[in-house]
Amino acid sequence: GVVRRVIVVHHVPVLGVVVVGELLELRRAPPAPTGGTGGGGDDPAGGGGRPDPAPVVLGSPDPQRYCDASGDFTADFRSGEWYCKPEGVGVDTHITMTQVCRSQYAPDAEARLGGSAGTPGDWDCYVLK
Repeated sequence: GVVRRVIVVHHVPVLGVVVVGELLELRRAPPAPTGGTGGGGDDPAGGGGRPDPAPVVLGSPDPQRYCDASGDFTADFRSGEWYCKPEGVGVDTHITMTQVCRSQYAPDAEARLGGSAGTPGDWDCYVLK
């Protein structure tokens, strides 16, 4: 069977809360054939020899590098959210770690949290391969 774990992060701006949860998907393989003219092979799930996509970790996101690319900004984590904050007068720009991962690694990269949201090293940038 397949076990897939995905960390889900939701922000509820009205309440100022970040909800971190884990979505777990379990899939049981169908029973093994009992006879007949099977094609052999190693794929009991009958997926044509293709395994389910698995996450490949590319590294950790670097929000400061992302903010630097936008100009004279500093990465700032507060109230459970990341922002690019201008050095002088200006408006803070909300950013997500998925945006940072996509800019830093690949357009289809995603971000998942493995610890503290305010610590970039606790995040993974990954793609499904």
